[in-house]
Amino acid sequence: MIPRMTEMPWGSQSGMRPLAWYQAWMWQSSYTQAHGFSTHTLAVWPGCLVVEPTAAGRRFAAAMPLLYEYPAVVVERLSWLPGIAFPDLTGVLVDIEGRLGKVVVRGGSRGRLTASLRAAQFGVLEISRVGWEAPHAVTASHLGDLVDRVPRGVLNQF
Repeated sequence: MIPRMTEMPWGSQSGMRPLAWYQAWMWQSSYTQAHGFSTHTLAVWPGCLVVEPTAAGRRFAAAMPLLYEYPAVVVERLSWLPGIAFPDLTGVLVDIEGRLGKVVVRGGSRGRLTASLRAAQFGVLEISRVGWEAPHAVTASHLGDLVDRVPRGVLNQF
């Protein structure tokens, strides 16, 4: 079980605040997806991402907490048509129990997300793709020198 943000040593009881906070939903391949409302919150701390389910997420979705402590992140932007940023499905690729997942931030947050990740000292790789909503694993050649700094679940193993 991942401790709540307020229970962590750098959490709110220490007086520290995250660099950024986002309403989000988590894409998990083995669970039913909830749409139209936030199921999670994403907090960006220096060198750490904390994803916690909201009350709605705990009630309507198979919501789970996630602690991301890898030194690099892959930010994936999906749109339905080439060259058109609609819908804005921007999020961080994550490893959820050995499977590829994605923490998608609410629309309008994509530039702020990337900026806050860089401010938190993450190595950031941004990828834009055409797609519906499922995340796509990245290849080692896309990651370059970041390949050993992301979770194995985000890598295309083929």
